[in-house]
Amino acid sequence: MSLGSGASRGVFSPCLFLGGTLGAAYGSIVEHGIPGLGVNPVDFAVVGMAGMIAGTTGALVTSIVMLFEMTRDYNIILPLILTVSIAYIVRKTVSRGSIYTVKLLRRGHVVPEGLVAARNAAYRAGDVMSRRFAVIPASTTLDQWPVRDESAEANRLVVVEDEG
Repeated sequence: MSLGSGASRGVFSPCLFLGGTLGAAYGSIVEHGIPGLGVNPVDFAVVGMAGMIAGTTGALVTSIVMLFEMTRDYNIILPLILTVSIAYIVRKTVSRGSIYTVKLLRRGHVVPEGLVAARNAAYRAGDVMSRRFAVIPASTTLDQWPVRDESAEANRLVVVEDEG
């Protein structure tokens, strides 16, 4: 529903909620199906959150570290790693792109991942940065600002403190 609005925002929190809900539901089914196992549905909820984040965003390490930091429970590290890995594999099997890149892929854009993106970057910082800018002291009032030429690249203004 958050993506159906036409914008790509509002993805992260719904993923946490859905992952937690599905994980807790699965944990409750396991708890009632095998009563002597002693599982805690709350642990399944936390692991489900990490799995949903990893599967939808592709941020495996981030989801593991983030959910571990939220709980500080060393007992869920292995289930976190296992669930995150499975969720990522399932997502890559079903969809090439993550929730953030799927729209770009549908439009025909190439979206490299990981080291491939870093190695094949089309631009370097120096290629897109401009060295032409105006430095304006912080004490300058609006009516003292230089006249700006809308076609000039030097329309980027840098405000500096009076001390430099």
